[in-house]
Formats: sequence, structure tokens, C-alpha cells
Amino acid sequence: MSAAIIAGAMWSLSIVLLITARRRRSQRILVAASLIAAAQTLNVDDVYFAADAVMGSQNWMMLPANLLQVCGVAVLSTAIQGSVGAASSANRRWTYGLLALTACVMVGSFGCTSTTTTTGSFMREYGAQPAAAVFNGVEMAFIGGVLGHAGWVLVRFIPAVSDRMFALGIWLLILGSVSAVGFTSAAVVMDIAHVVGDVRTMDLGRRLYGSLMTASVLLLCGGFSVLPLARRSEGWRRSRRVNRLMAGVERVWKRVTPSDVQRRQEFDYWSSEMRLHRQVIEIEDALLASPGEHVLSRRESCLMRSAQVCLARLAQLELGR
Repeated sequence: MSAAIIAGAMWSLSIVLLITARRRRSQRILVAASLIAAAQTLNVDDVYFAADAVMGSQNWMMLPANLLQVCGVAVLSTAIQGSVGAASSANRRWTYGLLALTACVMVGSFGCTSTTTTTGSFMREYGAQPAAAVFNGVEMAFIGGVLGHAGWVLVRFIPAVSDRMFALGIWLLILGSVSAVGFTSAAVVMDIAHVVGDVRTMDLGRRLYGSLMTASVLLLCGGFSVLPLARRSEGWRRSRRVNRLMAGVERVWKRVTPSDVQRRQEFDYWSSEMRLHRQVIEIEDALLASPGEHVLSRRESCLMRSAQVCLARLAQLELGR
């Protein structure tokens, strides 16, 4: 049931991200959501049994499904950090290098696991084998490690967030990352308990694992859904603020700047921010060129300072992206 819920949530997120893909610079979250959705779809019992039958009914479908999962989580980790501008090339190299090592260990340990027939409860049936425990434990350790690191990056970023809606999205991603660390830790404990035969610990871990995994995926999906809405809301407020300033600055610009400069501006800029920036510069140039000819009133001086502060903040935001 949890695999079906997670697959549905991830496919829904993938569809939304695909529709809005043209508005984003990076498509890492779309790639991550699609990989995880495909992996979880293969883990739905009906799909898994049908696909594994094609491969000889020896649980071989478990390997590609879990490899898709770790690949998706690796991309997801970089996407989480990229959502706050913290996905450096060094972090990506470490993440993908660790992914390659994890995949090699998973392939080797899975090959050493003895299976007989297809089962929808692979670890319950074969988890007593050390090779199976290594296969699942390495996968869970990787998922918990990279998502835990991504969550820590977001925690350090939170003090710099002033927009409430954006902060909500970041907190959902943090809680999703914490839940991921929780369910992966529970899975590793279950793997060890299964090998040593501690049934009581296995039962406790199983109860935590399912609920935390579902919570993690839903929280991460929620966070990635809120962030685009927060950016659109911030963009609307930003546009309204710039247009309000530009209405006042343009009156000053028409009074202060020479007519030949104004004629050169008789075309549309690609953004109101660029137009406001150009007009502020030309007003300052005109005042410097003829300091005694034009004098700004106190209200106009305040307006110019407000425009300069606004443009400086917008430039800072662009540099932080």
C-alpha cells in the first residue's frame, strides 16, 4: 500500500513539474521525481510480479527498481540543495561518486543473495542472509546520508529566509529529510536484527519504517509543490513594487533628462526592472552633468533612494540564485 501511495504522489508531482518545466532553469527535481516514481511503481506488488515474471521469476526486478531509487534520491538531494542555491559542483561530484560506489556494492551483494521465487516481501523472505542485509543496508544508508545532508543545508539556510510561504516550503523539505533519516535508520536496524534473529526489534522497526517513509515522501512532495507557488507570489509582489516605483521615477526622468536621451528610450525593455534601472542611471547622469539646472525635491530624493535600494535588493537576489 505504501508503495502505491508513494508512486501516486511522485507521479502527480512529476506531472505538475512537467507542466511547469519551462519556468525553471534546472530540471533536476523533475528527473528525481520521475526516477523515484518509476522505482516505486515497480515495487507495487502487481507490477513487480508481472515484471519479474518476464525476467524469470527470481526477484531480479528488485535490483533495477532499487537502483532507480538510489539514482532518484541522489538527484533529489542535489535538487533540494539547488532550491536554495547551495548545490555546488563539489557537492554534486561527492553525491554522484558515492552513488556509483553504492550501486556497485548493491549489485555485488544482490548477486550473492540466494533467491528461489518471486516474493513481494524480499527482505522478509531473504533478509536473514548477510548479503541481502548488505544490499538493503547500503541502499538505506546512502538514502539517509544524502537526504540528511541536504536537510542540514536547508537548516543553515532558514535564517536567511524572510518570505513566509517560501519558509513553509523549506520547512516541509527539512521535515521530509528528517523523516528520511528516520525510516532509513529503522531499515538498517531491521537488517541487522534480521541477521541476528531479533524478531522483537524487527517488528518495532517495521512499524516505524512504513509510516516514516510515507511521511517523508509526502512532505518532500509538499515542499517542492509550495516552493514554485512561493516564487510566483514573490515575483508578483516584486513586479508590483517595481511598477509603483517606476511610475514616480518616470515623472522625474521626463523632467530631468534631455530630450535626445528620452527619444533613445522609445522602445520596450524586456522587463520593467531594466527600464527602472536605466532611468535611475540616466537621472543621476543628468544631475551630475548639470548640477545647477535640475534640483530634486525632498519627495523625489526619497523616491530615488527607494528605487536604488529596491534595485540593489533585486540584484542581490539574482546573485544568490
